Amino acid sequence: MTTVDGQRPKKQPGKATPQKGGAPAKPARPAKPAQTAKAARRAATEEAARLRAEAAQKARRNKLWAIGGLVLAVAALVIAVVVVLGSEEKALGFRGEPGSISLADVDTPAGADADGGIPVGQDLVAGSTNEGAVVVEVLFDYRCPYCAVFEAANGPDLKELAQEGAITLVYRPVSFLDERAQGSKQYSTRAATAAAMVADLAPERFVAFHEALMENQPVQGQGPSDRDVADVARGAGVPEDVIARLADTAEGSERAFARWVFAATERGTELLGKLTTPSVLIDGERFPAEGGNPEALYETGPLRAAIEALG
Repeated sequence: MTTVDGQRPKKQPGKATPQKGGAPAKPARPAKPAQTAKAARRAATEEAARLRAEAAQKARRNKLWAIGGLVLAVAALVIAVVVVLGSEEKALGFRGEPGSISLADVDTPAGADADGGIPVGQDLVAGSTNEGAVVVEVLFDYRCPYCAVFEAANGPDLKELAQEGAITLVYRPVSFLDERAQGSKQYSTRAATAAAMVADLAPERFVAFHEALMENQPVQGQGPSDRDVADVARGAGVPEDVIARLADTAEGSERAFARWVFAATERGTELLGKLTTPSVLIDGERFPAEGGNPEALYETGPLRAAIEALG
């Protein structure tokens, strides 16, 4: 359309320009208030659901942490109880004060002498002696590694001299290494009381059992079980009925003959002034003599020579 002057008419502000075909443009419709409120409610519902889910997940997580903490606490308590019970090992030996008992007050193995020793003579039977012969006493702890060295070096000579009638050999087991040998399960006491039981009930097997205990001495920090000791006795020819009694108790957990071992240990301390193992007395005199070579105890020959010099 043109005007009379030949120009297109100007658009009037605020009016829609007619489109070709004569249809006017439709203005954009504003959002309805009801639809906006519905979307807001839906969003709020979704947010609330999300928050509830997060809260539930957090609660489950906290519950799991609480249960885990309780389990750990119970486990720690159980471990603590086990440690305490393990540290309070039942006493197998007599735990009296020094001087509280003497050899005259206790049950003694058959054949033992008044000083806590077990003598053997020509027949190598516990309780026998060789009349008028030199008396050789050996004090030892079955847990003492030096005692095993001494036995290996001198045991055969001493046994031979006893069989020849030249000496009465007195075995004097003592027990003072239980507290010093951690992990040994009171082996000093268990071995000494077992040896006393064999001397009492199977005296003809005592020497063989003693030798076997020395040969099978445990390494540091270990203690053979009672079953192990029984196996050693079996290998030494100790009868089964005696083996069954090696771990007999006299009172509570205290082993049979434990008080004899305790009193014999105290008697050894009295005789020596200071108890060390191995210690050897030849007719009551220390070998080697004071100032002598202490290594002579662990060599084959010097002890036999000292004994034969007295004969």
